[in-house]
Amino acid sequence: MKTNVQIEPQYAAVLAAAGLTEFDAFMERRPDGPPASVHRHRETVPICVNGQPAPRRFFLKRVFRVPAKHARADWLRRRVARSQAWREWEAIARLESARIGVMRRVAVGERRRGVRAVSAFLLVEAVEAERTVADWLRMHDGVTSRMRHRLFAALGETAGRLIRAGLRWPDAHPRHVFAAPADDVPHGWRLWLIDVERVESSQSTPDFWATWVRRLLPVEPTRFEQLAFWSRFCCASGLPRTAPVGEASRMLASTSRFVPLRRPTDSSDAPRGLINRDGVWRDPSSEPLLESLGMRDAAELFRARNGSPLDKPGLDAHRRRERIEVDLNGRRETVFLKRWLSPPLAAQLRRIAGGAPWRATARIEWRAARRLAMVGIDVPRVLLVASEMLGPWECRSALLMREAAGTSLEQWVPQHWNGLSRAKRNAVIAQVAAVARIMHRAGLFHRDLYLSHLFVTVDDAGLPRVSLIDLGRVLDSPLRRERWRIKDLAALHYSAPSELVGRTDRFRFLRAYATDLAGPRRRVDRHARYRRWIGSIESRAVRIARHDRKRGRA
Repeated sequence: MKTNVQIEPQYAAVLAAAGLTEFDAFMERRPDGPPASVHRHRETVPICVNGQPAPRRFFLKRVFRVPAKHARADWLRRRVARSQAWREWEAIARLESARIGVMRRVAVGERRRGVRAVSAFLLVEAVEAERTVADWLRMHDGVTSRMRHRLFAALGETAGRLIRAGLRWPDAHPRHVFAAPADDVPHGWRLWLIDVERVESSQSTPDFWATWVRRLLPVEPTRFEQLAFWSRFCCASGLPRTAPVGEASRMLASTSRFVPLRRPTDSSDAPRGLINRDGVWRDPSSEPLLESLGMRDAAELFRARNGSPLDKPGLDAHRRRERIEVDLNGRRETVFLKRWLSPPLAAQLRRIAGGAPWRATARIEWRAARRLAMVGIDVPRVLLVASEMLGPWECRSALLMREAAGTSLEQWVPQHWNGLSRAKRNAVIAQVAAVARIMHRAGLFHRDLYLSHLFVTVDDAGLPRVSLIDLGRVLDSPLRRERWRIKDLAALHYSAPSELVGRTDRFRFLRAYATDLAGPRRRVDRHARYRRWIGSIESRAVRIARHDRKRGRA
């Protein structure tokens, strides 16, 4: 095997003092904290190295086995097969030459067998910021409207510089951009890009700016913030400053308003943080809770019998749902255990036809929770996932998750709706509309979006927060999206009690939902779309009612 290690000259002395000069030394270095991310064949861990005048913090990305498909993809493109670490090393150099803020590269190494890389590492220095753009946009305190406006301008300039340099970044997302206020830069914000492994040369720029803005979920930018992004994007990229057309014009909706989803401060990308240990995906931050539950591996998860069963009419015989309460250091914790035991042939065929032949039902629901959390929707935190597969045949699977905070809207609306002021009613409607709009705009469709699957909590200031549960049937970017959009909206319309939620509230919801879907068209066009949607929603609600009567449900 052939090994190649490159170290930036200004870091050579610091790394040599820490004994980091050889390839194996980097690959075997013990981390100085919990991993930032863990995947099947690679991980990202923090390390600290003594330096002057203070210790220096780095992130070490290790690829223990480079998949063969990466080499095949490079060979098909007639280029040298490289590892992810080496490609990110080269991408950082491209971004630095384009005067784009990016994490500093420190060292890279690659071990090759013949013409193919088998393992690699990349060492980068930690950026000077503590929060990502996603964190700043989710903050309700400490971020003024002027700061938000200038942040969007800084993002637009960064996107424009990428275009001028002939680069394309498919992973452009606010969680991959760190930001810190700074008075010595034009827009008052300093930005650093991370996870730039997939940056590549490209001359095509189809709606690139709109893609950036659309990924700024869960925040819906105001029209002035969108224009700030667009203006700086045009200046930095050299494109003509004309009004965007086509798909991009949807982001400049004339009725756009700032309606952020409210989420707890500790739930940022929570379902993404599971670590695979012996085939069981578990949440490392919830180890004390898992220990008190006695669920440390798959066998204990399938054997658990210490919860109260949750049955309902029409529940398949192979599905088990239990509610478990445990006392953890004097605090009461509630979790839900969902198990699928020996699914029948019909359920197996439905799962395989849904495009997941090698993924168990529990992992399908966990994946849906991850996707929804990535776009900013509050979902129950997944603690443990286990599955047993025999090829494409699912033997059994299980999912353990925390209880959703609050009360379902199905119970909350009859108890509180009549006593709410108009402002508080509008706040609840705006949050429910934001959940549906952001979910659909990300290409996700719930298929069971009834009020019983939406949980609401209200803080001391009277501000609501809405969570989404029962994610087993979520569709990701399906065909015939309009059909699934109408199905979700019809489920909300059907489950809202007509004696409490009037026509004004329902139309207010529809307007809030369609703020960025109608586009900057004439008012008569938007109203025509509303009328078409209302007719489709009411027709679908009649079919839902007929289906419920057939199954004997109220």
